Amino acid sequence: MSALEAAIARAEGGSALSRAEAADAMRDVLSGSSPDASIARLLLLLAERGETDGELEGMLDAMMERCVRAEPAPEGAIDVCGTGGDGARTFNVSTAAAFVAAAAGATVAKHGNRSSSGGTGSADMLEALGVDLGATRGGAASAAAGCGVGFMFAPAFHPAMKAAAAARRALAGT
Repeated sequence: MSALEAAIARAEGGSALSRAEAADAMRDVLSGSSPDASIARLLLLLAERGETDGELEGMLDAMMERCVRAEPAPEGAIDVCGTGGDGARTFNVSTAAAFVAAAAGATVAKHGNRSSSGGTGSADMLEALGVDLGATRGGAASAAAGCGVGFMFAPAFHPAMKAAAAARRALAGT
């Protein structure tokens, strides 16, 4: 049984996943070998119950192992990222928050993607403002250091998440 299948069984039984179990399940997802239906099932189970801190931390651990990092990492930077996919066509608050935080003196590493639910994703908004979505690791870090906001386009900085894209689209608005 894969770690993803074990996590689904545990969540179906009403139990929370440990940080290690969540990390192992996410590693399965990021490997690209997990069925979309299984990925969607785990995400739905966790969302219905409410994710625990340990589950989120474990999934973050696995994602950080596979991400492309901005180099050099802007010192003291904060990451502002919305979850998107609410299906309600809401205003893109996280991108506006990035500019507000930068105006207040923060260095922001803004992470985002195109809309997945018909609204406006961070990438859509920033592209309309003329921001180059193809910024490299160094370009994102340089922008953050220079103007206070560096944008990290999710497909470029988290390419392994492509393995979960179909499952996430299927769940959009649920």
